[in-house]
Amino acid sequence: MHSYPKTPSLVAALMACAAWPAGAAWADVTPEEVWQNWQDTSAAMGQTVVAGSVAREGDTLKIGAVTMASAANGITAEGSIAQILMADQGDGTVLVTMSPDYPLKMRLPPTEAGAPEVELNILVTQDDLRMIASGTADAISYDLTAPAIKIKLDRIAGSAAQEANLTVDATLSALSGTYATRKTDAGMQADSAIAAKGLALAVLGADPAQQSEFRATAAIAGLALKSSGALAGAALAAGTDPNGLAALETLSEMTSQSTEFTLEFAGPSGTTMANGTLGLGQISAKTKGGAMDFAASQSDAALTVTTPSVPVPDMAVALDRFALAFTIPIAPSAVALPFAFSTELANLTLSDTIWALLDPSAALPRDPIHLLLDSSGTTKVNAQPADPNAAPLLPAELDSLALNSLRIEGLGAALTAQGSSTFTPDPSGIPSPNAKVDVTFLGANGLLEKLATSGLVGPEMLTFAGFLLTMAASPMADGSDGYTSTIEIQDKAVSANGQVLYQLP
Repeated sequence: MHSYPKTPSLVAALMACAAWPAGAAWADVTPEEVWQNWQDTSAAMGQTVVAGSVAREGDTLKIGAVTMASAANGITAEGSIAQILMADQGDGTVLVTMSPDYPLKMRLPPTEAGAPEVELNILVTQDDLRMIASGTADAISYDLTAPAIKIKLDRIAGSAAQEANLTVDATLSALSGTYATRKTDAGMQADSAIAAKGLALAVLGADPAQQSEFRATAAIAGLALKSSGALAGAALAAGTDPNGLAALETLSEMTSQSTEFTLEFAGPSGTTMANGTLGLGQISAKTKGGAMDFAASQSDAALTVTTPSVPVPDMAVALDRFALAFTIPIAPSAVALPFAFSTELANLTLSDTIWALLDPSAALPRDPIHLLLDSSGTTKVNAQPADPNAAPLLPAELDSLALNSLRIEGLGAALTAQGSSTFTPDPSGIPSPNAKVDVTFLGANGLLEKLATSGLVGPEMLTFAGFLLTMAASPMADGSDGYTSTIEIQDKAVSANGQVLYQLP
């Protein structure tokens, strides 16, 4: 878990730390209370904030020469803001404005042994960023607006990337939303909901030694970010607080309505171009009860590639939907806890130009490809010994695993499987499986014949594949093209349909 220096403006604009309704706006809050809130929030995130000067001038608290610093997992970050103004509006709210830009410097561990650390110089520009703070000293909400926030990586040193002259520019446009913190018995909590009309990204790199250049652009529309939960950066930055991990409750969500991107690589042999579009994209992550839930999905993806190394134009790939989700325990436990993993690939299609390269004879069916995997189980996360000289334990011990569903469709065939396994301790330290999986492979013979006709599979491989099917599977009882097999592992013996095939060590 990494922690970087953030003021509330940067948290809200770039990371969208969460959305707590400003229900306490009727109460009064003073500039001094807002400034104290900033310091308390930073401390809860494991950061240090120091002001060179703090002075009240009339209705305005002027804070000058503000520096921010944090360190976690070998990463250090430092930032500075010339001036922050917190003005009492006379209605119980405080208007917060600040210098139009500020620098950030980050240092990352070496990418390989003996290499220098990597240093990043970043400039954040936030013209006309305005925040209205309201609430009480213990619960302050910020309503923020900004025409744009720009982030520029203008220098990278200490790695091969320095020689590549890498630059990165990102612009968030038309930002609005809320960012709030509140003190509770469990510590500082933060919630926010931030929306941006769009995010424009441009990356440029050059390698003079290779006479090559790389350019990438992306335009993301309808960006929305939400998160809520405890600010536990100081306690959990090193990831070594089991009690903190068990008690941690957070929620983060990000949604984008559409994306357009281009990639271009120019070298001595020519230029490779890639253009793509994405539909609705969603990511969410939640921690609660010592477990983490993660889910990501992307719809309507399309990619077109043109390269001089392939003698056909406009190779295109399209995908209706991609999804990934998992639940894993993250806190040590004396008993096995549930986990789950699933992924889906729906309607993957290839353009005729790609098919012509793979299968010039058009022997293979060109129907869409589908993949679905759904699994679950239980595992015990081990607490590492406190004694640094003691032998480390495995991070986790697998207790059970269930293959709820596996389905792969494409090329005129379909493979399905489901099963389960338990695991028993073994002197080797790797648990021994006791498993049973039922597999069905429809259209197997037809697929092998078409692969041979296309030239993708030679006669020897075709014979070998047929031998494996005969040895490990049984033909369908109704005489249709397909095979079934029950694969088992018992006492380290691997068998198919009751015939032992292999003995595990």
